[in-house]
Amino acid sequence: MHASPSSAGGDMMQVIPIDESHYQISVCGELENGSIRVYDASNLQTKVTERYENKNYVLNTSSWKHGLYIVEMTIGSQTYTKKLFVK
Repeated sequence: MHASPSSAGGDMMQVIPIDESHYQISVCGELENGSIRVYDASNLQTKVTERYENKNYVLNTSSWKHGLYIVEMTIGSQTYTKKLFVK
């Protein structure tokens, strides 16, 4: 499993593997509040919708099917995305 480079926003958001079924989503810089959504590859099903209030969030993928997911983080009016492959 791994996260690909961001498709928007440079290094503002990082998705870091912790182990085979957990990822840490980190916000770089001073921005701390926002929301996280994770979509399956078809963008039809939201796996997670969370608000967070610190710079790190742990995402548990242990019950997810294998495949491509899109992690979307919204901070104010800015949205950042990363691809996440669950194997």
